[in-house]
Amino acid sequence: MRIARSALIAVDATPTDDSLALYIKHVADQSAVNGSNVVVTVDGRVQTLSRGSDGSYLLAAADLRDNSSHALEITVSHDGIREILAGQLTLAPTHSGSFISEHRQIGWWILNIGVVLIAAFALSRRKK
Repeated sequence: MRIARSALIAVDATPTDDSLALYIKHVADQSAVNGSNVVVTVDGRVQTLSRGSDGSYLLAAADLRDNSSHALEITVSHDGIREILAGQLTLAPTHSGSFISEHRQIGWWILNIGVVLIAAFALSRRKK
């Protein structure tokens, strides 16, 4: 998905389970920008980036997966100039977890009913 663009460069993003891969390319020929300095801020906070093996910049996505819109500002130094690109990003939360963690209320009801049934069975055995 395209998150920012200027006259010279464009920034595309590909989300994964735990990160967001940012691809910075020249608009004219779609070649990768050899940026010596890339800084990304999300909602005004500077983020730590790492380089992917494919030339992408990897950004941790754990704080971004809350289904709300986040303001991104990407500063790229390339070809002797410095550009600041702004964009918006919204990532849906990932669905990974157990039945109880995703459906806590149902899990608690099942647990409570189980405890009551065990207690009722134990008390009925004691009276005989």
